[in-house]
Amino acid sequence: GMEGAGEEVKTLGGTCKDSDHVIEKINSVHEKLSRQDPAEREQEISRQCQKLRTMYQRAKTLAEKESEACLSCLAKIDDLIYRKTGELMPQPDRGFKRSLPALDSSNGYGSVKRMSLDQPADASSPFPRTPAAPKAPKASAHEKQSAAREKRRQKELKTELETKLH
Repeated sequence: GMEGAGEEVKTLGGTCKDSDHVIEKINSVHEKLSRQDPAEREQEISRQCQKLRTMYQRAKTLAEKESEACLSCLAKIDDLIYRKTGELMPQPDRGFKRSLPALDSSNGYGSVKRMSLDQPADASSPFPRTPAAPKAPKASAHEKQSAAREKRRQKELKTELETKLH
């Protein structure tokens, strides 16, 4: 019943807190790098790369755990709705989840922030992509345009990230 969903929400809350903590740490490294002169920055990047990579991996793992917890909450709530009203809820789209950091170039150096639930899961992720679930047939013209725009944006973000790390 509802207590099962309550447990999931606790798990989700803990995972979100862990994610926020990792993202804060990633941001502090990027911030530190942005304040250094170019010569120091090169040395510091060499020292920090492995640490950053580990933190990004952790953030990715937490984002996936968070997504699973959300889907689990949805399933429990959908089950409750079905038992109370007989109404079947539409299946959640597994291709979209709150995900790992998008680079924000507003500060000129790239801080990391959470993406909203409606962002594609692999947006700007420097990690290998897991194959998406089979898509529903035929996207509308608007969906195709939107996807193309998002793909261009991701390419720009990736280029920007690579530029900053070199």
